[in-house]
Amino acid sequence: MSVTTTTHLNFRGDARAALGFYRSVFGGNVVAAPATAEQNRA
Repeated sequence: MSVTTTTHLNFRGDARAALGFYRSVFGGNVVAAPATAEQNRA
């Protein structure tokens, strides 16, 4: 039996640089889905 986890992170500002740093430390793949300005108003 295997367990799969999905982590959701929210960043303000320069998220691309932060995700690149986390990838360099932990490895793996980054799958990013940028939020639109409209979604941020909710």
